[in-house]
Amino acid sequence: MAAKKNTDKYANIINVTVTETAANTLTFQEIEVGFSMFERVGLLIHRVEYAPEDAAYNSLISSGDTLKCALTASNTIDTINPSERAAIDTIRWHAKDVGTVADLMVYQIPAVKDFSNLPMGGILIAPRPLYVGAEATGFSAAISVQVRLYFTVVSMADSDYFELLESRRFYG
Repeated sequence: MAAKKNTDKYANIINVTVTETAANTLTFQEIEVGFSMFERVGLLIHRVEYAPEDAAYNSLISSGDTLKCALTASNTIDTINPSERAAIDTIRWHAKDVGTVADLMVYQIPAVKDFSNLPMGGILIAPRPLYVGAEATGFSAAISVQVRLYFTVVSMADSDYFELLESRRFYG
């Protein structure tokens, strides 16, 4: 699939926050980019930064506590999992009890997913539908995750755009 041309010279940035509707509940927030499915443009995702709120990190205290976040093409998936066809990108933090209270884990915030080394300099996706999802397990309160998305808009030929749509089609 060959893109027609990049319409952006510099990367666009979108910040979006997803907050669980209740503790340990998979929740989605739609990302509005101002393009419809029918405009024959793709979004070339160069980088995604995931930054859970401090309270989320502080809740990763027991083995089995997890925090998952994803960029998806659907808000109807049952769980955040890399094998999910609608998942464009996923990340997971998992608590592991390593023995003693004095043990310390240092996290880099935000967690950065850089796709600039991929062909065309990123992951090419359709502009709609696009969601950020978050899901925690073992937490006592709802959490929020801030996601920053760096992308450029790519104008596409009809046949290339339809191929892109077909590559992201999923059932269920």
